[in-house]
Amino acid sequence: MKPIQPEDAAFLSLESPTMHMHVGALAVFDSTFAGERSVAALARLVGERIHLAEWLRRRPAQVPMGLGDGVWLEDPNFDLDYHLRARSLPAPGGEEELSRCVGEIVGQKLDLERPLWEMHAIEGLAGGRGALAVKCHHSVLDGEAGAAVLRAFLDAGPEGREISPPVAPWIPDPVPTRAELAVYSLARATQRIEAGARMTQRMLAAFRRAAAEMGGGENGGSSGGFLSPLAPYLAPQTSINGHISAHRRFAFREVPLVDAKIVARAAGATVNHVVMAVVSGALRRLLDGRDERPERSLLALVPVSRRVAAVAAGAAGATAGSGVAGIGGSVATAGSARSSANQVSGAVLSLATHVKRPEERLAAIAGTSRESMARSASLYDEILRWYVRIALPGVSQGLARLVTASKLLSRTRPPFNVIVSNVRGPVLPLWCCGSRMEGLYPIGNIVEGVGLNVTVMSYVDVLGIGMLACRDMVPELEDFADYLVDEWTVLKKAVLDGVR
Repeated sequence: MKPIQPEDAAFLSLESPTMHMHVGALAVFDSTFAGERSVAALARLVGERIHLAEWLRRRPAQVPMGLGDGVWLEDPNFDLDYHLRARSLPAPGGEEELSRCVGEIVGQKLDLERPLWEMHAIEGLAGGRGALAVKCHHSVLDGEAGAAVLRAFLDAGPEGREISPPVAPWIPDPVPTRAELAVYSLARATQRIEAGARMTQRMLAAFRRAAAEMGGGENGGSSGGFLSPLAPYLAPQTSINGHISAHRRFAFREVPLVDAKIVARAAGATVNHVVMAVVSGALRRLLDGRDERPERSLLALVPVSRRVAAVAAGAAGATAGSGVAGIGGSVATAGSARSSANQVSGAVLSLATHVKRPEERLAAIAGTSRESMARSASLYDEILRWYVRIALPGVSQGLARLVTASKLLSRTRPPFNVIVSNVRGPVLPLWCCGSRMEGLYPIGNIVEGVGLNVTVMSYVDVLGIGMLACRDMVPELEDFADYLVDEWTVLKKAVLDGVR
């Protein structure tokens, strides 16, 4: 039994009937797992390696009335077969059929009474290929940790590798009674109060710094695009913002990683800036098609990994292409006694959608310096840390359900319009059950008020783009995906023509 850390408990408390707090990935393989029935091969693989990712057998046990963060339990009723599902695509088994299947998978909630993950082996892809759709609750891991989980179940070659057996047999935890959980929560209450007091002081100091550094202007300000929470809800209202339904659409594309690096180098920008500029161009086209593009720039929530910051201080976010190089070892996430599974903050940044020319739009976004992004991320980090230590899970859950049920964010301007994320991925080709992974596409999540998430992950020499949307808000998601690919070409031509 291990305590659920406050950052992770926050994601559990935000779960609602329409706001599903799970993330995942879609992996496409060159065959259906060496010719075997996919789910049977997958069951054997996971069974042999499950001790490398201990969180796969843990489930949350929540404190009565949400008066504490709860604990992770080694589930005494763990049933591997429950978590492994088989899917078969209808003919012709193309991208459209695969995208629809993944959208249906992601649109279904995880059972909070069981370990918080599922793997769906998908057969019937054209050309004899196979796919694997994985979803895990955000309380279990963040994007960076999710990429690291690849080490446990993927190999550096088709022959696989020898896996050392567990050093000790797995022993599930006894299920605590409600009274025991309440006593446990009270024992941690003093720690929560002390931590909350410290975090309040730090947050107030961060607000004072933000007030001193805050620039003006709704299209990014004079402070490098840094937008302070002291001036909240600057994002314009659009039709991709409002009350989300429980149903999802998914689409995926890929572009050459080298193109992104060439454009970034030529423009004096980063790959992250290029990704944001491309998303900005696609959003302009989407909203132009709806005859509603606002004059003010759209704002994006850009998650920033604290794991990356710990490795390279001052780096803003994850740099695509520098990913998980090692294979093997265990994955220590979800339930460490001292650290959270989620090491992520975020920054709200301008997408410069008010700028018409693509190269100028990239320049405007790149004007958000690493220093400014780090400053913004630091402020939001302090707010998040304060909130998760002050607000009890029961309070957070009640607020989340109230906001959802009241459809409040359909009547107010949102804090941001879209989520744009960039996650480091593997730099070498990988195999699963003897099948080569041809493509890897991340699956983010959407939140109440924000109906579109665009997440990018590198794999060898490509950038895999996963787009998740509220089914009702973005019915033309496939068109948006095509716009993204077109914008890569348009931006590359505009930037390179400008430097010749």
